[in-house]
Amino acid sequence: MTKLKFEKAAPESVGISPAGIVGFLNRLERDGLDMHSVMIMRRGKLVFEGYYAPYGRKSLHRMFSISKSLTAIAIGMLIGEGRLSLDDKICAHFPEYVPSEGAHPYLEQTTIRHMLMMTTPHNGTTYDKFSGKGWVKSFFVKTPTHKPGTVFSYDTSASHVLAALVEKLTGKKLADYVREKGLPISDEAYFVPDGEGVSQGGSGLLALPYDILVIADMLMRGGVSDGRRLLPEGYLREMTAFQVPNHAKGFFPAEQQGYGYHVWRTQRGGFMMYGMAGQLAVCFPDKDLIFVTTADLTDRHGGIQRIFDAFFDEVYDTLDCDFESFDLSDVEKNLRVKPLMSLDTYEKDEVFEFENNSMGLKALRVTAGKNSGALDLEFEDGIQTIGFGFASMKFGGFVKYNCPYAASAGWSGENVLIIKANLIGECAGKIYIELSFNDDGGLTIFMRKTEETLFGEYNGFAQSKQ
Repeated sequence: MTKLKFEKAAPESVGISPAGIVGFLNRLERDGLDMHSVMIMRRGKLVFEGYYAPYGRKSLHRMFSISKSLTAIAIGMLIGEGRLSLDDKICAHFPEYVPSEGAHPYLEQTTIRHMLMMTTPHNGTTYDKFSGKGWVKSFFVKTPTHKPGTVFSYDTSASHVLAALVEKLTGKKLADYVREKGLPISDEAYFVPDGEGVSQGGSGLLALPYDILVIADMLMRGGVSDGRRLLPEGYLREMTAFQVPNHAKGFFPAEQQGYGYHVWRTQRGGFMMYGMAGQLAVCFPDKDLIFVTTADLTDRHGGIQRIFDAFFDEVYDTLDCDFESFDLSDVEKNLRVKPLMSLDTYEKDEVFEFENNSMGLKALRVTAGKNSGALDLEFEDGIQTIGFGFASMKFGGFVKYNCPYAASAGWSGENVLIIKANLIGECAGKIYIELSFNDDGGLTIFMRKTEETLFGEYNGFAQSKQ
C-alpha cells in the first residue's frame, strides 16, 4: 500500500459541504459516467475517499497520461541531482538512434524542455502503438514537421523517450527510481513496458488511486512530500505553471488553459495530472483543494468536462459557505459501477454459426436465464466465454489478453440482448455486444470495443448462416 497516510476529516471541518459532495456524486451518476474512484482533500486532510465496486482501495488502475507527469517528476529529480539540464539536447543522450548522416536539424535543436512542454518538432506521437518495438528510435528517425519550441502538439513519444532517458541514466525502472528517491507511492505501482523493456512513460502507469493523491499532494506542496523535498523548488514551479498555450489543440475548456511540464493548466487557476477516460488529479493552490478521479469514459465523449462542471457547481462554488453537517461514511462504502438494466428477462439457449466476417467469428452459443447468462464466442483462434448478470455484474477474464472483466446485460425487447463487459487492469475500456435475433431464426451480432490497442476481434458485424 501507499506509504503516506493522510489524516481523515469531516468535510465541514475544512469548509466543504457534505451535501455538495453528494450532489457531485449524483451528478456523475445522472450523466451516466462510469466512475471507479473519487477522492477529495483540502488543507492536507482527506474528506472523501470512495471506490466503485468492483474497484477498491487496493485495485491497481491504468492511469494513461498521468504517467507523463510521473515521468516529468523523475526528470526533475535527475535535474536536482545535477545529472540533467532542461536545455540538454535530447540527441546528445541517444547517439545510438541518430542516423549516420546526422539527425534532422529540428531534432538537433530539440531540448528536454521542449519535450516536457510538448513543443517537439513532431506533429504527434511517432511510434506505432500497435507494435511493441522501435518506440524510442522512432522519435529520432521520423521526419519532423516544424521547429521545436514553437507550438503545442501532444507527442506521447516524447514522454516515452524521457522515460527511456531516466532508465538509461539510473539503470533502474522509472517507478523504482522515484520510490528510491523518496516518493511514497505503493510498491505495487509499475509501468507497462514496451516491447523492448522500456517503461511506457507516456501512458503505461498502473497505480493505486491513493498513489495519485500522494503525487498530487507533493506537487501542491511545492515538491515536498512527508516533510522531504523531492523536486527542486524552481523546477516544480515551472512544471505546474503556464508554459505554452494549447487552446487550438484542446477540445473543451478544462484542457484549453495551457500546459506546463507534462502537467496541464485548467480552469479556476488550477493545474492537473490528466489521463484519458477520466483519470484526473486536479489541484487548486489558492483553495488548497485537490480532487482525484479514476474512471472509464472511453465511451463518453465530453465526459471529462462533465466531471469538472459537476465539481465546480456542487463542491468548489460552495466552499466555506454555511451548510449542514452529516456523515458520508455510508456513501463511501456503497458506491458501485452501475450494471446494465432492463425491465424484462427472457430465456434463451441457442447456437449460431456465421458467414465469413472481419472479426473471425465462427459460431456462438447464448444462454440466458432470469438472473444471469453466458455467451460462448468461437473465434478462429479459440473460444471465449463471457458470463453476465442481469441488473448485476459477473466476473471473468478474457483469456487471450489475460484481462479480467465485470459484465452485465439487458434486454431491449424480446429480440435484442445487449452485453457490456467492463475491462479491468492493464486493458482499460469496454466491450459492447448487441445480439439481434432475426424473425427468420437467424442472428445479427454487432460488437464494439473502446480499449485503445487490443481486442480488435470485438469490432464489427457478423450475420449468422440461414
